[in-house]
Amino acid sequence: MVSKAKSYQDNVSYQLSACRVSAISHSRSVANGQGQRLNAYLSAFE
Repeated sequence: MVSKAKSYQDNVSYQLSACRVSAISHSRSVANGQGQRLNAYLSAFE
């Protein structure tokens, strides 16, 4: 039971990190079109 919960937790955290990475790269490309100010703002969250 413990190992099953652990693998579920790992799976959820993996999905969250993958979602976060794609959101960051998407925001980066948007920021590149809008200027460096947003890029500096986004890099604060890395």
